[in-house]
Amino acid sequence: MPYVDFSNQTATNWLTLSLVVITGIYCFLTYQILRRNREMVEQMKAQYDAFIWPIITISIVIRQHSVVCLKVRNTGPSSAKRVKLTLDRDFYQFAHRGDENNLRNFDLFKKEIPSLSPGEEIFVFLAQGFELNKEIDGKVLTPYEFTIAARFYYGNKSTQTSHEVDLRPYLRTSQDSGELIDPLKKISDEIAKLSKS
Repeated sequence: MPYVDFSNQTATNWLTLSLVVITGIYCFLTYQILRRNREMVEQMKAQYDAFIWPIITISIVIRQHSVVCLKVRNTGPSSAKRVKLTLDRDFYQFAHRGDENNLRNFDLFKKEIPSLSPGEEIFVFLAQGFELNKEIDGKVLTPYEFTIAARFYYGNKSTQTSHEVDLRPYLRTSQDSGELIDPLKKISDEIAKLSKS
C-alpha cells in the first residue's frame, strides 16, 4: 500500500481555496471599477448633453417706456426643433376684445415652430402698463399671471418646461434704453428740424 502524504494535500487544498477567494475578491473589485467607470461615463455624457442642449427662455421686456412685451428666446448653443408653446389662459393684446387679439389664437401658440436657432428670439407686444389686469364684464382681458409651457425636441429626445409669468413686479418700472439711444434720438430730431428748414 503506497504512502499518502496528507499534509501536502491539505496544504494544496488550502492554497487552492486561498486562490479561489483571492480570484473572487479580484473579480468583485474589477466589477466595482467597471461599474464606477460606467457611471462616470454616463455623468460625463449627461454633462455634455446639458452643455449643448437648447434652452428656451421666456422673459418680459419693457419697450417704448410703457409697452410690456413677451420674449421667447433660445439661449442654448443648439437649435430647438418642433417647438410648441402653449398659454394656459386668455390674454387679449392691448386689452382689445375679440378672438383675433387673444394670444392663445396666435400662430405662436397654436402651431409648432419647426426650428428655433441659437440666439433666435420672438417678440410679442402684450399691453401697455395701464392696460394690465383690465377687466370688462367680469372677464380679465390682460391678467397679471399666466403660464407658458414649452415643449421642444433635440435629436430624438423631447423636453418640456413651464414658465410662470407674473407681471406685477414690472409695474411702475422701466428698462434702460441704452446710453446711445437718447443722444441718437436728439440727433435725429435735429436732422428732422434741419430738413424742414
